[in-house]
Amino acid sequence: MSMIAKFVEVAPDQLAELIEEPDGVTELFAEPLVMGTPRTAAGTAARERMNEEAARRAPQLLTDMLARMNPSIRGALETNLKAMGISVADLQAGKGGDALLKLMMQRAGGLHDLLGGSGGKSAGRGPSGGAAAAMLSLDKAWHGVHYLLTGLAEPDSTPLSQVIMGGIEIGDDDMGYGPARYFDPANVATAATELGATTLEAQMQGRFDPARMTTLGIYPGGWTSTGLAWLMDEYRNLRGFFADASQHQAAVITCLV
Repeated sequence: MSMIAKFVEVAPDQLAELIEEPDGVTELFAEPLVMGTPRTAAGTAARERMNEEAARRAPQLLTDMLARMNPSIRGALETNLKAMGISVADLQAGKGGDALLKLMMQRAGGLHDLLGGSGGKSAGRGPSGGAAAAMLSLDKAWHGVHYLLTGLAEPDSTPLSQVIMGGIEIGDDDMGYGPARYFDPANVATAATELGATTLEAQMQGRFDPARMTTLGIYPGGWTSTGLAWLMDEYRNLRGFFADASQHQAAVITCLV
């Protein structure tokens, strides 16, 4: 089973709500992250795989959300879905995933955008509370990027080592490989500064050593010389994501699924 690192930008007030009521963290990561994945050549195959998985999971995710809503909100959302050509009965039967995914991608805001005007609690919103949250998946490159950032297989307390494998745990739900973790705006700003250091790319390229990475068990393994371009592309995606989040004075929540 794959291990994939995902990141979501959230407003500070939303982070405070999630710390108080962490059940919402699972829902935050429920929508497909393909919509926020930077469009690099290395990310294309990952997006395609995520689309397939999202289409499979989307009906159950949405029906679970509907079941937790109060009747008035649920009724409004079902009406919105019907007007958009999505049958709730089909979703409950596990059908319609492709149509639902297509709708979410067209609307850019995913499942949560469908709640607009229905009174639903915002989750996955940007710092303004209105636009869809910025999201990022490093797919299976997360451990390799961590290694190039630090030269270590495991995290330590330094800011660069914390970016992918650190943060403060939020809630008790196992997202797949442990609970989600968060970085408050101050830590996001620190991470953005460290990731943007002018000499970092050269240092990372110098650390790339397929044989050593394989010996250390750097996931996903099978390292060859071709892996460097992939990891550097994903590092740049990560750098841009944290730079944007810092500019927005936002927090970040991450998990391994």
